[in-house]
Amino acid sequence: MAYCYKCGVELDRSAERCPLCSTPVPSISDDCAKDEGAEGELEQGTARAYPDFIIDPENKYNLTGTERRRIAIEIISFSFALGAATIVLADLLDGRLGWSLFGAAALGCAWVLVAGVIWLWKRPLGIVACATLSLAAFLVVIDLLAGGNAWSIGLGLPILVSFAVLLVLTLLILRFSKSKGFDTVAHCLLAFTLFLLSVEAIIDLHLRGSVYFSWSLITALSLTPLAVVLYYVNARVLHGADLRKFFRL
Repeated sequence: MAYCYKCGVELDRSAERCPLCSTPVPSISDDCAKDEGAEGELEQGTARAYPDFIIDPENKYNLTGTERRRIAIEIISFSFALGAATIVLADLLDGRLGWSLFGAAALGCAWVLVAGVIWLWKRPLGIVACATLSLAAFLVVIDLLAGGNAWSIGLGLPILVSFAVLLVLTLLILRFSKSKGFDTVAHCLLAFTLFLLSVEAIIDLHLRGSVYFSWSLITALSLTPLAVVLYYVNARVLHGADLRKFFRL
């Protein structure tokens, strides 16, 4: 069976040119001459030992994006399962299950995160949702393994939800924002400031039943003016200001 050396299309025995790309089909005499020339080059040490490319006429390895992601997830799943089985067996050598359950839970959470990023590639909102759910489940499992003190419900999950909400809002603002300059950093600073305020509020409510801002308020008072300056600089740049003249450089 003969194939075109350029595009891989199947050729008739009597074909002189490829019906698809019109590439001339080498004759047997030409091939023999090339083989003799290649042997001479190999003897002189000037020829390459391997061809520059390999033709795959049946197109076996041209995988789609979905197939590539599925293969990657299968490999990652096997690797994480092997790691979890290894630490569980190592723990069983001591006669009982203990620390390995925490490690297995961490590997399970990591597997969901990695597999979710691969499968939901170019879908940032889906990745955020997958990461939030997997981390929430991980916190609950760790809480149960540690004795069930319910800190994951009253403390861990609210902090995680506040982080996910602020992250989604920031991504949406960045996506629909017309400018992608200093205001991007300002958006992130304000989102981080709100996250710190929410963290302190959640901790105070969980421990004392009331909210009293202290360290998060100081951080907010430090970061907010910086964000305002970045918004101002970005506005000046959009109106054609020269940064070197603006900063007296």
